[in-house]
Amino acid sequence: MEAGQLDENKYIVFHVGEQLMALSMMTVREVIECPEIKPVPNSKEYFSGVCNVRGQVVAVLDLRNRLNLQPYSSQPILLIFELSNYVIAAKVDKLVRVDVIKPQDIDEAYAVQDFIDQNYVEGIYRLNNEVVTIIDIKKFLVSSKVAA
Repeated sequence: MEAGQLDENKYIVFHVGEQLMALSMMTVREVIECPEIKPVPNSKEYFSGVCNVRGQVVAVLDLRNRLNLQPYSSQPILLIFELSNYVIAAKVDKLVRVDVIKPQDIDEAYAVQDFIDQNYVEGIYRLNNEVVTIIDIKKFLVSSKVAA
């Protein structure tokens, strides 16, 4: 396997509540401790507000709220993404690890597609007794009407 292929197969695994989720490491600009977030009046319930990341204003999406899970119980982590015209962050509970996941190890989400109303689930990855939902962050942001 070539070095570039290995990078494409790296996924950041994280907790959102009790759920294990992952997304391609290629989509993440950086991971930081959650700074102070300033709320924005009259915004969507899953939009936490904005924060300052090295002098840049970053919009923060609360994945727990967006996925209808319980409120955060710990100091969250921010996953920072750079989109075409701006930077956005997703607030998650805990960074777990980075896994190398080969395409053949990802099960398509056919078994759950009839039960979810979103198309951002790329597949399911199993490791030992863990089940990890792999998401496409760009589709997730579009489905949240955060990104165009």
